[in-house]
Amino acid sequence: MPEEKVFPMIKDQMEAIYRSLPPEEIPWIRETPPDALQELVRTERIRPSKTIELGWGTGNIILSLALAGFDATGVDISKRRPMPC
Repeated sequence: MPEEKVFPMIKDQMEAIYRSLPPEEIPWIRETPPDALQELVRTERIRPSKTIELGWGTGNIILSLALAGFDATGVDISKRRPMPC
């Protein structure tokens, strides 16, 4: 499928999900970063660096990385996603 048709289709699907479900029912919306990521940052197995989160949703993960000193950027295709934390 051509790229110009795929991205609008995905965007429409994401908009429909955010429009029809409450945030607590959307499985990828998390209040905190995954435990594995928190552990990697805490133990400095990954250190602050330039970081991008594709599909940042509420922004909780990318915000936690920014607060830990990462040069963090988040992008998302949906304009209807829940507002960043």
